[in-house]
Amino acid sequence: MTLEETIVAAIQSVPALAAQPIRPNAADDADRAPYVIYRQVGGRREQVLRGDCGLANPRVQIDVYAETALQAASLKKAIRVAILDTPALSATLIDEGSGEDPASKLQRQRQDFSFWFKDPN
Repeated sequence: MTLEETIVAAIQSVPALAAQPIRPNAADDADRAPYVIYRQVGGRREQVLRGDCGLANPRVQIDVYAETALQAASLKKAIRVAILDTPALSATLIDEGSGEDPASKLQRQRQDFSFWFKDPN
């Protein structure tokens, strides 16, 4: 599985999100809260003297959108536990935040994770 597929599977393991939209980069117009958006917001690849060794360290932001701040915070915590407890993901939480999304008027909770994985590409 790719890193993205493993992240989505971890988020889907949260019962309240199992049937909810989990999208890369942006929500679809038809998506209704709660939903999750994930995107790579930075990162790097390790280099050795001969070049790229295949070890990647992307920074991935995972946002949860919900109708209420309490629901968004609860889902954020459940996502954090799922990500950090997934053995296939070597993850560290490095930043988080919250607020209202001005466009949708939904409550947004953000988490940024640093992942390490072997990427054959």
